[in-house]
Amino acid sequence: MSAPASRIDEFDVIPLAFSDPPLLNAAGVHEPLALRTLVRLRVGRVVAWGEGRGDAMPPEVVAAVREAVVGEDVFATNRLDAAVDAVLRRVAPAMDSQHRLNSFAPLEVAALDAQGRLLGLPVSELLGGAVRDRVDYSAYLFFKWAGHLGEEPDGWGAAMDAAGIVRQADALIDRYGFRSIKLKAGALPPRSRSSRCSPSPPSTPACPCGSTRTARGATGPPWRWLPSWATCSSTSRIPCWASRA
Repeated sequence: MSAPASRIDEFDVIPLAFSDPPLLNAAGVHEPLALRTLVRLRVGRVVAWGEGRGDAMPPEVVAAVREAVVGEDVFATNRLDAAVDAVLRRVAPAMDSQHRLNSFAPLEVAALDAQGRLLGLPVSELLGGAVRDRVDYSAYLFFKWAGHLGEEPDGWGAAMDAAGIVRQADALIDRYGFRSIKLKAGALPPRSRSSRCSPSPPSTPACPCGSTRTARGATGPPWRWLPSWATCSSTSRIPCWASRA
């Protein structure tokens, strides 16, 4: 039996929408509104939060999930996972296994947040300890239209080629001081086989596009290859568009 102090007293789902630029990706273009899901748990006097995809917790499943998790021990995340999975299989049988995992994810984050608050520890300590004390927040470069269809151009303008990406990077660095930059590749068709970014790390530490040119034209250390394929990152540097290599 769980102690009353660690039982979940309240479970709420808060859908969130915010404006999103016309960013391009392999599936098309972002719509004018981006959707996210916030999960709020109350455990005694502790209020904890989790966040996930916009479709993580559809409105028609919230009541059933609430019934399944309220009263459970917030430390029993495996039991919470099993309870949510069983509920979703029953009330939303069309959901596949990945969608069910996406539904549990914001609840799991909220549960970890609650655990840390109850124990007076950062969540990193619950997960084995922090690897580093500080991580730069990364800016994300996107190929994009100047504005959504039928709307005026936004403040960032179009970025449909290498020059547009460089302008975007310069603006992010100058306005906000970003030191870590990554690029969303795969939005435009490759010009040739040799210009494609490889899904696996290259044998050399250079960016797949072969460039170490900075946004301002200088040459610096090679790029670091990140696990997210077709994404490059380096301090204060951005890659050229792969097809220009």
